[in-house]
Amino acid sequence: MYEALRVRCPDCAQAIAVFSSERELPRHGLCASPWNPFGLTVCQGSGRPVRDAEPWDREPKEHTVGELLRLPESLDWRTQPFSHVVLPGSRPARRAHAGVE
Repeated sequence: MYEALRVRCPDCAQAIAVFSSERELPRHGLCASPWNPFGLTVCQGSGRPVRDAEPWDREPKEHTVGELLRLPESLDWRTQPFSHVVLPGSRPARRAHAGVE
């Protein structure tokens, strides 16, 4: 079992999971647009002291390795804009090439 805590990154306000023994926020990314998941950048809050971050959870919780590696239930990769799901309006409009209508 591992004791983990989620904190709010002071720079990007995302929930970041840290182990109780960690002193710095881990390297984490920012996605400027859900329609361009390949334009990730590293958050400036990466490496900041954990003590600078507000707690997200009230208390640390013990987790198994499987729980730590599992995606949150609210995150379903099949419904992300870069997945294979095709819904009306979910694809960018095609550009007309010069001279082609």
